[in-house]
Amino acid sequence: MGLPQIVSIECPFRHVLQGRAVRLVIGDTSLTTDASRKAILKAIARARRWYEQIITGEAGSIEQLAGIHGVSARFIHAQIKLVQLSPQSIESLMTKPESMPISLDDLLTAIPMNWREQNFGHPAKSA
Repeated sequence: MGLPQIVSIECPFRHVLQGRAVRLVIGDTSLTTDASRKAILKAIARARRWYEQIITGEAGSIEQLAGIHGVSARFIHAQIKLVQLSPQSIESLMTKPESMPISLDDLLTAIPMNWREQNFGHPAKSA
């Protein structure tokens, strides 16, 4: 009997922290998937709805808003910052998938408050 064959597989990946879980992303991570695009656009719409509910008084606090929607206040705090996206950034995210961050988490970590600093497919405009 001979020795068993040794097979090695090489695969590019990146380590993504998600709470205590570890998610392994294999393959070309520079491409935004249709699923991540839909998740980003859904999260933007949800954050805008939450913001409107706070502004109109339908919900008096983030905690009350969380109770209405059956999510944690921490989840709302993390995603409500999507309301800071400029109209141009949202349009670019909708019409130019190549300009989108890889994931919703990537977008949430990269939203500047100043609309002029947001660059999702549009060149920066000088003031």
